[in-house]
Parts: sequence; structure tokens; C-alpha cells
Amino acid sequence: MTAGLRAALDGLRHALRTGSPEQGRAALHQVAAVAGPLLAGPTVAAVEHGLRTGSWTAAGDDALRTALVRPSAAWIVVLPPGATGATPAVLWSEPWWAGQGIVKPAVIAGAELTQALFGYRTSSTPPTVLARRIRFGPEALAGADALGRLPLGTRPPARAAHPVWLLLAPSPADGSQPHGASGAHAHTAWAVHACLLGSEGPLSPRRIRLRGASDSRLWQASALVGVLAGWLAHSRTGQTAPASPAPLALSGIADNARGAGPGRQAVRDVLEMWHGPDPTTRARELLRACLPLLMADEPTAFERFGRWFDKERDGRP
Repeated sequence: MTAGLRAALDGLRHALRTGSPEQGRAALHQVAAVAGPLLAGPTVAAVEHGLRTGSWTAAGDDALRTALVRPSAAWIVVLPPGATGATPAVLWSEPWWAGQGIVKPAVIAGAELTQALFGYRTSSTPPTVLARRIRFGPEALAGADALGRLPLGTRPPARAAHPVWLLLAPSPADGSQPHGASGAHAHTAWAVHACLLGSEGPLSPRRIRLRGASDSRLWQASALVGVLAGWLAHSRTGQTAPASPAPLALSGIADNARGAGPGRQAVRDVLEMWHGPDPTTRARELLRACLPLLMADEPTAFERFGRWFDKERDGRP
């Protein structure tokens, strides 16, 4: 990154947090002047709309579009409030080829994983999962959950017909590689499996009763099924399994985030519930308890799941 681009991005981030709309527009156009094709025209228009109206929906739509249209390119986007915190966040990322090489076979294996867990082979379009290296925007990394996943869009995966996830990793220049090479491979595959399985079975968007579930309960259910079933599925492949169910934030930044990421607290709760001397046994116990509640064909299924989740999370008998 050139010094001029970094200075321009810092200026835009500061203006979006504390400046007036006029200052924001000036900072945005300064970035556009030095970023070239990294900052697309629709992104400029979406940010200008947010500055003018105070609504950042267009910026979120633009980030989603950019990820789908330019998955193999470097890009700058602005993520709306709620995705990474209380204010918009500026993100510059590049493809993470090592991570993306793990994503593809993990996604292909999704049908077999669904068969093993739910008894059917999914025919639905799997979530889009992109592995990205963060070059600017630590607040985006802070907004990711403990698996390094950042959902594009604020709706739970179960409400989206085609969820899009970013798997975020810090730049090698940050010196933040806590898992090592083999650990990063296993951790990335686990994160992909969690993306896939967290929107299948009772969490499939086609299940009508999901319309009656609150977003918070859907995030909890998606995190519980995805994180635990994904871990078990990867362990069964015979490959190196993630070593521990302890929180696995990719950077110390993530531990300090506040109010970031709509599903971040749900994943943290699941990891804290998942304790005991034998992680495999504990994961199976939790899944055996929750899946019948989620699969029940009745309007109160998610209410019953919610009461059970709260009891497990709080350690109540």
C-alpha cells in the first residue's frame, strides 16, 4: 500500500466516524483519486448516498455486489454500521489464495456433510464463501466472529436465500498467524463447514416456520449447528482437526471489539457453552439436545430452542 493511499483511507475512516457529510465526501473523492480501480464507481455512489441520507443500506448492497462480481480482485468497500461496529468501516482486502484453495473442496463436500447430519443431500445453492486477506481496516477483522467469518448483510444466514461470507485473515505483515500453517488449514475448513451447515436442515430458508423465529434466535441456532457440526464433520475427514474449542480469534483486535457483527456474540456464546474434557462428546451432546427442538414441526420450536439455549449458556440446571 502506498503512503498516499493509506493516508487517504485513514482520512475517509476518520471522516465517516466523526466528520460532516461534506468532509466525508471530500475524503471519499481523495480516496477515489489515488485508489484507481480499487474503488469502483458504484461504491462511490453508495457511500455518497449514505453520507447524504444517513442510511447505509446501499453501502451494504454494494459490498455484497462487489464480493460477488469481483471475488478474485482487490477492492475497497465501505461496510455499514452493525457489520463491524456502530459506525461505517472502510475495508481494503485482497484474495487469500491459500485460504481459497481450502474453501473450494470444503464447499464441494457440503452435500455429504448435510447428508450425514440431516439425512438428505442438499440441492440448494451453497453460501458463497470468500477467503480474503485484510490490507486495511482492522475494524473489519474485529467484526468477524471467532472463526474469522464476517457475513455480508445483517440478516441471519437462514433468512438469506444465498448467504455470502468473508473469511478474513490479517496481512502477513501484521505478524498475526496464531494457528501456524497446518492449524490455519484446519481452522479455515472448519469455518467453511460452519457456513454451510449453519443454513441447512431446520435453518434452511425454505423452512416456512423460520418466519416466526427472531433474528437473535436464528443467529444462535445457526452458530450452534454450524460451529459444532462443522467441527465434527472436519474431524471425521481424518485431517488435522482444530486443536481446541476455545475462542480462536484471528487477532487480538477481535477480542476488543464492542457491538461488532450480528452473529459474533452467538458464536462466542456457543464456544463458551462447548466445554468439558472431551470436545467431541460435548459437541455431540449439544447437537443431540438442540436438533430435535429445531426440527420439531410446531410453531413454538424456536421458542423452546431459545429457552434451552439460554439455560445452557447460563449454566443453569
